[in-house]
Amino acid sequence: MRKLIASLFLLALVLLTGCAASLPQTGSNYTRSEVRSEQEVRFGTVTAVRKVKIEGSRGFGALVGAFAGGAVGSALGNGQALAKFVGAVGGVVLSDKLSDSSVPGEELTIRLENGKIVAIVQEKDAESAFRRGDKVRIIGNGSTSRVGLVDDRS
Repeated sequence: MRKLIASLFLLALVLLTGCAASLPQTGSNYTRSEVRSEQEVRFGTVTAVRKVKIEGSRGFGALVGAFAGGAVGSALGNGQALAKFVGAVGGVVLSDKLSDSSVPGEELTIRLENGKIVAIVQEKDAESAFRRGDKVRIIGNGSTSRVGLVDDRS
């Protein structure tokens, strides 16, 4: 009975881990490491917008799923190795399905004021519906950039 309760607890942990969410990667959200850091600002015009799907991360959830699935398999299979293995594989598959955090995104192709063309992918933002011809501002640090519509340049 103790093994079953422990197994159910671990399974609940997997489910909660899979449901954990982070902030969307839109033009309006910043990571903690980006706060209070200087970033370059560039201006340009959107030349193309393409819908894309941004896949989610799978690391920790799959590990917890394998552990919990193995524990459940062990408890239900009376400690047999095959039951542990099947439970672990089942736990990885289940946590992967539950933690599928893919989101809709946009690939924005932008012609900068200096003539250079860049493409930036970010999550689709309900506040910023990008269209061809929009004037945009790109804020970036060389490895990470975000795009926002230009209201005014003051």
